[in-house]
Amino acid sequence: MSKTAIVIPCHERDRRFLPAALESTIGIPAEVHLLISDLPLTIALNCLIAGAIGTQYIVRLDADDRLCGPRAVGKAIAYLDSHSAAQLLYGSIPGFATQNPTGANTVFRRSLWAALGGYDERLRHQEALDFEVRTRRLLPGGIVYLPFR
Repeated sequence: MSKTAIVIPCHERDRRFLPAALESTIGIPAEVHLLISDLPLTIALNCLIAGAIGTQYIVRLDADDRLCGPRAVGKAIAYLDSHSAAQLLYGSIPGFATQNPTGANTVFRRSLWAALGGYDERLRHQEALDFEVRTRRLLPGGIVYLPFR
């Protein structure tokens, strides 16, 4: 069993993006959990993470995104292993103009997800922002920027 799970929620309409997303997981020592459904994103994410039993770390990958590669994920896991106060890592992603602390290419402790009670399933938009705000309230300083290059 791997200590890391890559979770990929995918709406039925986004299936065409899956090959690229899945290809970006090659070489990463992690379990890949994929859910193709028309469930709201928050429910799909919670189902995927709940199913990642025994893992310590969650890598969130939306179906229409790609991971930065094995080196970037390895760097994030090594950082979390050596910095117990860090709960969620995000970094700059080549080709993207913004840096989103809770979107794709983020890595967080599964225990953080559990402590927050998961993603708020009442939300249909801004679930990432809500997860970030609740993390900052619960654990000030727990979100860390780590360049993924």
